[in-house]
Parts: sequence; C-alpha cells; structure tokens
Amino acid sequence: PQLQALVISRQLKFGNAILQLTNAIQVAQELKIGKIYHRGFDFLSDHAQIGSITLLKGAPAHENYLASSFFPNALLEKICVAPEPRYQLARRLAPWLTLQHSRVAKLDTRRHLYIHIRAGDIFTKATPHPLYGQPPMAFYTCLLRLEPWEKVVLVFENRHNPVIDALMAFLASERIPYEIQSHQLDADAARLLEAENIVIGRGTFVYPMLCISEKVRRVFYFETDSADEWGLYQSGIQFIQVIDTAGTYRDSVLKRWLNNAEQRALMLNYSEDKLALAT
Repeated sequence: PQLQALVISRQLKFGNAILQLTNAIQVAQELKIGKIYHRGFDFLSDHAQIGSITLLKGAPAHENYLASSFFPNALLEKICVAPEPRYQLARRLAPWLTLQHSRVAKLDTRRHLYIHIRAGDIFTKATPHPLYGQPPMAFYTCLLRLEPWEKVVLVFENRHNPVIDALMAFLASERIPYEIQSHQLDADAARLLEAENIVIGRGTFVYPMLCISEKVRRVFYFETDSADEWGLYQSGIQFIQVIDTAGTYRDSVLKRWLNNAEQRALMLNYSEDKLALAT
C-alpha cells in the first residue's frame, strides 16, 4: 500500500522494451499504482496515459517506488495472477508510440509477402544468444513457392545474416519483384504494419507489430514462435508453422546457436525437401 510509483530501471531495445512496458503496466494495474517512470524510449512519447496509469520519462522525486527491469520472470507471474493478454496491452500503448502509420490503410497488400529477417548482433558476437538461431534459406524459398506473390518486401536491420544476400539473388533469378527496408526503426515498423502476410524469424522486434497491426492476417514461422507469450493466439491472426521434418537443422542450429562457419553454411545449404508445412 505504501508504493506510489514503479520505475523501469533498464532501457532495452524495441521488442524487449515493449515487454518491459507491458509488464510494468500489468503490475501497476494489479497493485493499483498510478505512475510508471522510465529513462525515455525513442519510440515512445515522454508522457503517456493507459487508463488510470501515467507513464513518464524521468524519476520520482518524493515518492515511494519499486524499481525493476520488468523483464519477464517468475516473480512477475506471481504478482500478476490473471494478466491481461499482452497484445491487448500493446494495443492500448499503440497511440503513444511514435511510429509511422500514414501509408498503412491505403495499401492493398493481399498478394504481397513481407519477410522480416533477424540479423544484428547474433551474427557478430563471439558468444551470441544461444536460442536465437535463425531459419535456413530453404524456409524462405519454400514460402516463396507457396503462392504466386505479386511482390516481396524484405525488412532487416543489416546484412549480417547470410541468408539476406542469398535471398535477394533468388528473388532476382526468379524475377519476383522485391523491395528492401532496412535499419530505421520507425520506417521498418511502418512497412511491417502494411503487411497482411508476414514471415518471421526468431526475435522480439516483430511481435509488437503483430499486436498493434490492423491488417495482418497470416504469420509464417519456422519451428517455434513466441505468439503465446504475447497472447496472440487470442487475436484472430493465423499462425502457420514450417517444420524441419528431418530434424538435422533443429539439432545443429536451433538448439544452440554458436554463429560458427558450419552453422552459417547449413543456413544456406539446407535442403528445401527436408521442410514441410505443419498440418
């Protein structure tokens, strides 16, 4: 009862930051706390109002507060015994996100395939996150053959993922029109919010986009996804799984990502006939 505010003590990147913010909102609702302070996020207004809860850039002056990273953990699960689905919290947060939305409603993207490819530090760090092994090239070509797409939009942070250049070469060889959007948060987000059909890898960036999108109908993913953590199975979006029927890629890459030469070679060379749509 003596708590008057929450403080988000760390500032993470976009997808993980949305996890922090929605968790903090959930705790504030559960404990009936009216203020959440944070260091400031470049995608969020400095002042936001979610129901009776005010989110503020800054620090409390004379208030009793609870500080935490508010990243998912077992204690948060104990505090929030009946949590509101995260995708609903993200949608309530959406009006305060400083992202581009102007083009979204005007575009017909029913026959377009948007592909978000995880790149970045997992391909440059000596010891990358072990659970962030990414799909093989065959995953993308399998989906490109699935339907006669009119256009493909590639969204990625940088070209560290070896699949990116190979995929562009494939699209050119098959004469499939494609566009590139890379390395600008609000523009990357705006392109994903246009999409009705999205292909995703492993990572958190794209999930807030799925939560707040007014257009997305289908999401294609490889082996595992995080839709349950975001409450997205309750959203009406269709999640379509591609599986590694042979299991070799799963065991060699997905179970422990090392970013070594053997794994990167397997990303490019794994056979498409070892993959299948889940039934």
